[in-house]
Amino acid sequence: MKRKLILACLICFFFISVHTILQADTQDADYKAGELLVKYKASSSAAAKTEFYRNNWNINTIKTFGEIGVQLMKLPADMSVEKALEIYRSDPDVEYAEPNYIYGPKSVPNDPNYGKLWGLHNTGLTEGTNDADIDAQEAWDITTGSSDVIVAVIDTGVFYTHPDLADNIWKNTDEIPDNGKDDDGNGYIDDVRGWNFCNNSNDPKDEDGHGTHCAGIIAAVGNNGKGVTGVCWKAKIMPLKIQDENGFSASNAVSAILYANANGADVINNSWGGGSFSQTLKDAIDASSAVVVCAAGNGDDDKIGDDNDLIPSYPSSYESANIISVAATDHHDALRPSSNYGAVSVDIAAPGENIYSTVPAGYFTMSGTSMAAPYISGTAALLKAYKPSLTNLGIKAAIEKGVDTNPTLFGKVATGGRLNAHAALKNISSDEPAEINSPRPGSSLTSATVTFTWTDVGADNYRLEIGNSTGTGDFYSADQGRKTSATVNGLPSDGRKLYVRLKSDFGGLWQQKDHTYTAYISSDRGGQKAVMVSPAPGSTMTSTSVTFTWSSGGAERFWIYIGTSKAGSTDIYSKDQGTNTSVAVSALPDNGAKFYVRLWSLTDGYWQYKDSTYTACSRTAGVKAAEMLTPLPGSTLTATSVTFTLTKSGVDRCWLYIGTSAAGTGDIYAKEQSTNASATVSGLPNSGVKVYVRLWSFVSGKWVYNDYTYTAFKSSDSKVPAEILTPVPGTVLTSASVTFTWSDTGAAKYWLCVGISGVGASDVYRADQGIKTAVTVSDLPRNKALYVRLRSVVDGKWLYKDYTYTTAP
Repeated sequence: MKRKLILACLICFFFISVHTILQADTQDADYKAGELLVKYKASSSAAAKTEFYRNNWNINTIKTFGEIGVQLMKLPADMSVEKALEIYRSDPDVEYAEPNYIYGPKSVPNDPNYGKLWGLHNTGLTEGTNDADIDAQEAWDITTGSSDVIVAVIDTGVFYTHPDLADNIWKNTDEIPDNGKDDDGNGYIDDVRGWNFCNNSNDPKDEDGHGTHCAGIIAAVGNNGKGVTGVCWKAKIMPLKIQDENGFSASNAVSAILYANANGADVINNSWGGGSFSQTLKDAIDASSAVVVCAAGNGDDDKIGDDNDLIPSYPSSYESANIISVAATDHHDALRPSSNYGAVSVDIAAPGENIYSTVPAGYFTMSGTSMAAPYISGTAALLKAYKPSLTNLGIKAAIEKGVDTNPTLFGKVATGGRLNAHAALKNISSDEPAEINSPRPGSSLTSATVTFTWTDVGADNYRLEIGNSTGTGDFYSADQGRKTSATVNGLPSDGRKLYVRLKSDFGGLWQQKDHTYTAYISSDRGGQKAVMVSPAPGSTMTSTSVTFTWSSGGAERFWIYIGTSKAGSTDIYSKDQGTNTSVAVSALPDNGAKFYVRLWSLTDGYWQYKDSTYTACSRTAGVKAAEMLTPLPGSTLTATSVTFTLTKSGVDRCWLYIGTSAAGTGDIYAKEQSTNASATVSGLPNSGVKVYVRLWSFVSGKWVYNDYTYTAFKSSDSKVPAEILTPVPGTVLTSASVTFTWSDTGAAKYWLCVGISGVGASDVYRADQGIKTAVTVSDLPRNKALYVRLRSVVDGKWLYKDYTYTTAP
């Protein structure tokens, strides 16, 4: 059954006055990321200062201009130019420090109607807001596109003979024109310029204007002295016609997408949509290696935009990793009233109001998300032209990362911003490989087991290679994913030179940084390792304050590490002891857990160590406190009167404290329970605040306790969002696969978003959970701050709660 295409635009025809409006660009000069120009005062030692900044800030010299005493400095990956300027300009020995500015002419096309294209360059002449645009001119200083990039326009066809499009129309060079044969064997005869899926012919010419208008926004030929320019001056438009006056079927759209996939499309533009889910259409999109750009839609007959989180519009609402869903803004940078939106399901906004572009009869103005989507497609083509190795996901990430954030778009689109083509290009043009932080490059390793750490520069994957020569992996070679550390065992211990290469993958483009080290020497060099004397290794501590003593072993210096995670960890204590052979350490754990002590000895310039393990003291050794059974700890209370029940095996007496200010307070309730195994407490708050419960137990002559927290009942429960129960918010997630569970508030639907880029992000996981109250999320990134948003639909409105976690290395 066919369904009619919803064309996401309003068409306004007007008389064309051809004139040239070319504005000089007054934007401040740009500068190179990661670099700085510095000059020291004559009264200071430039060499000493250079050494100081290298040792303390990991800032290195790229080049010295000796005639004028200026150095070009390379900043570490985690330091911005602004931060570096702040550091240097606060140094009294610095005469001046400044960015490494970039100069050059701004790329302004000579197309006579360029001044009407406010979405590309908005100077306010269209009664809009200055700079409410995608910064196209700045982007064109980096690239104007490439004829090697193919953009499929799946629409009403394209008027491929249009003088402003003809030079950018894709040609199937494997097909011989008009010979009535399927020369390339793809199932389509004489498909030289694409295909018409409406009447199954090789002529995809547009008679409506919609597809031609979209094609012009994407890639009208730039700087040819005619009409307008597209976002991408040079790209190949593949016309694929799926709709005519009779509408189109899902099979037409599927056929077009599969054709684009098979014929090398890098970007697919879909300025159409509707309300019906088609698994076949989603499967075709999922099978594509292209960036699939989809218009979010323009509301219903009332011309008021809908929330796609509640009322999906497909294909833009498919949860496909390669889709970019696009809302429309006007020339004041405000969301267009008729544009659909969605804090979860719509990714980004782009200009979509009164957009001037090509149509079969010349040039006209149209509006809608149909016009916004081609701005994204054109930008995706620019990125692919500038860095052909980028994957579709790399292009999507660069575009979404580079948005101009806008408060009016917060909560309306997932990125909270509008397209900025220049920033998207800078995201891929300024990629610098990660560099190893520790061990310090050039240093001598102290063990045959070494943990290498590096700064996260946002790469998709890191790879560490260690060998006898540069670029080899004789001793170690492995992908690290997004981890920023790797522990390597079995390194040589004969003092040889080791070559370490750290590679960073940016959307399929690998960049690398090489380092050298001197291997550990296993010989004791005539000295003996110091050995812990007391407390006896393996013993149990009797206090949280302990004096450790050790034999000197003839060493010149000692360093002691104490930690709870593994041998060599330092989360409790780490300090150089000089020549001392004892140290008093306080604040040791009192939970009966294992902890580790590593004693380092420096002998003849070489560090050696000896590991010992201990068991911490326990304030409740052999004593088990009573535990709360109901209500479930961490849950939300359902009334202001609650019966608390508890286990009491071996417990002589109990005392229950309940308060709202902090654990252990009794401002609501404080009463001895004697031998009772339950207590009914009334007068609990009904405001949804946190409630703290401390359950004391008297066992074997000692008072011990367990603390619990709850969320109070809220009198307007129907408006309360669900809350995550497990894992406990704020904790460290030790597995790459985690099951999230939450309270059931009776909501009509729940939606879980998981991301690493910021609060509300969904770049790791996002999915509609229906009425389920649990979901398992796999492949979590390691060693990251993780942001989780749980959304609930209550009485037709979305409510949400945000949580943060940390993933383990």
